[in-house]
Amino acid sequence: MFIIYFDEVKYQPCSNNYYWLAGLVVPATVVRTLERQVADLAQTCFDRSRLSRQTEFHAAAVCNRADNFKTWTDVGKRISVLKQLLQIVDNPEVFKVWVRLEPARMVAEDKLGELAFMFFVEKVDNLLKDRKAVGLLIGDAENDKVSNATAQTLSTYREDGTPYEFGRDIEHLIDTVHFTHSHLSRMLQLADVTLGPLSSSPLPHRTQTLLEPNSLGSSGKRRSSAGRTDTRFGRRKTPGSRFLKREPPNKRLRQAVMLKGNGVF
Repeated sequence: MFIIYFDEVKYQPCSNNYYWLAGLVVPATVVRTLERQVADLAQTCFDRSRLSRQTEFHAAAVCNRADNFKTWTDVGKRISVLKQLLQIVDNPEVFKVWVRLEPARMVAEDKLGELAFMFFVEKVDNLLKDRKAVGLLIGDAENDKVSNATAQTLSTYREDGTPYEFGRDIEHLIDTVHFTHSHLSRMLQLADVTLGPLSSSPLPHRTQTLLEPNSLGSSGKRRSSAGRTDTRFGRRKTPGSRFLKREPPNKRLRQAVMLKGNGVF
């Protein structure tokens, strides 16, 4: 069984031209090991390891000297913390799944979250099918309205499949979508740390096969990692289509953006 921890970076017209939804697909037997590693780092950074807002890791806070890192004036030390977190994620048994939507190419920007979640669920279900396993979704809690709507959406997908011309049956996700606050979950903090550098980087060519989701076609065969999500009509681009325009990287994250390990989905 796998547990999928996911988080989002919302579209901000002045600072972020994309909507991102990404997650870590982790074997249940590995979760405890990763939690201990993050707790050990929290002990080093904060002199305590118990889950609380005072021991929470966020990529933005680490890089921008905010929240628990407000007094950390040494950029090198903050980057070192981010690297250590990414090294924890860099586990050969952990898969990274992400979706990026470009609102400028969409007809209805109000459906960003809904579309991203649909593509994310499809990719995760494909991965679980490939691994002959089931999975449970856990997300960062925002509010009850969003949590309830997301849970109902997943229920619909499991019952009727995903919509649009290339909709798919969702057969490997179980139960519902569970939500909790990130300061109460080391795994959600790792999902945030993974998404932060990803959404702030142009993704150098050599990292694309590690970080970009490699969709599976309806036949079950893998597509090239050059495949993209065409958000205009809810359809996927075919391999070989032109890449989406990329934004300049956040310089403070460039040192830490490299990830290895299982990330082909």
